[in-house]
Order: sequence, then structure tokens, then C-alpha cells
Amino acid sequence: MSAQISRSRETVRSPETRERILRATEDFLAQYGLDVSIRAVTDEAGANVAAVNYHFGSKEGLLRAVLEDLAEPLNEARTEALDRAQARAGDGPIPVEDIVEALLHPYIIGPKGRENAGMIFLRIALMNRVRPTELGRALIREYLEPAAQRLLQAMREAMPYLAEDEVQWRYHFTISTMLAALADMEVGGRFHTLSKGVCDVTDKEEIMRQMVRFLSAGLRAPSGSGDRADMRKVEELR
Repeated sequence: MSAQISRSRETVRSPETRERILRATEDFLAQYGLDVSIRAVTDEAGANVAAVNYHFGSKEGLLRAVLEDLAEPLNEARTEALDRAQARAGDGPIPVEDIVEALLHPYIIGPKGRENAGMIFLRIALMNRVRPTELGRALIREYLEPAAQRLLQAMREAMPYLAEDEVQWRYHFTISTMLAALADMEVGGRFHTLSKGVCDVTDKEEIMRQMVRFLSAGLRAPSGSGDRADMRKVEELR
């Protein structure tokens, strides 16, 4: 009996068990959002709740570990892309296309060694919008906020003619478009069937080119602040 208990403890504590739990949690989060059942995760991973407690301390600890495991290489890749773009731009602002490419590349192409991390994290972020939880909002904000602030600052510098509210609107629309479009970028998905195969949803480089072109055009559109001012004048005359 003692030998069986010893083997069970070794299994619970093994790095392989920890890795299986992480990968199973990734899959569940991408499908169902951050309100995930630990029991379902452990069943899928061939582990038990004791293993979750041993390796991660709690459900929140597990979620943090998964998001950190995904977000860290994504944020590093995005930071490196922005650094390279800034080096090319010298003392000038980073071009809009380079900002968009720095945003998209980690999700579409993926960081080296974790090529699927971007799409997994993207699906988790999208599911958190569909099925939001307070913990989910807090964790997503924690891991995305620094990168978001740097992208916003790059946008302000590239498009100084935009008021702050327009910068924020355009960033939000850009992120939302990216989430929705990439979540459906798979064979058999709605976009694939609608396009009748004309658009190759497996061609990551083409997806990058099309999205950079489309999103850049939206970001650099003329300011609408004058239109709003005109509308306010009309309302005041009524």
C-alpha cells in the first residue's frame, strides 16, 4: 500500500502531470472561457484535484499560470517587433502598418517555439468577452495592459491629428476586428465556406497582408471630430 501511495504522490508532483494540466486547461479555456471546471480539466489531463493544488495552489493559480505561459512569449514578440519598427523609424513615429503588424504577428504567426500560443490566447480573450467573469477581466487586463498601452502610444504618435477619444475607439475596433476575424480563420469555418475556398484560411502570410492593409486604412482615416462639432452646432440651433 505504501508503495502505491508513493507512486501516486510521484505522479501528482511530476512535471509531466503539470504540463498535461496546463495544456488541458488551455483547451478548455479556448472553448468555454475562464469559468472552467477544474474537475473537467483534471479528467481530461488524467490527473486529480490534488495535482492542481500541488502545482498551482488554486484554480486562480492555475488560470494565472496558463495565461502567463501564453502571454509572456506573445508580449515579448510584440515588444521586439515594436522595437525593430522604432529602430527603422529612427526619431520619427512608427508607421501605422508596422504598428498593426506588431499587433497581429504574434497571434497569426506566433512566437518561435510557441506558434500556436497566439491563437489559443486569442480564443480565450474572445471567450472572455462572450462569457465574462470578474476574474477573467482582471487576468486579461493584467497580462495585456502593458502591451496595449505601448500600442496606444505608438498610435498617438503616428496619428497626431486624432483626438484621444478617437485613438481609443480605433484601438478598440482594431482589437475587436482581429479577435472576431481570426477566431473564424479555419477550414470549415463560416468565412471559409462563404468564400467557397477562394480565400486560403491556412495561408498565414496572406492573412497578415490582408488584415494589415484593411486595419491600417481604418486607423488612418480622417478625424471625425469636425463632424461631431458640426452635429453639436445643429443640435444647439434646434
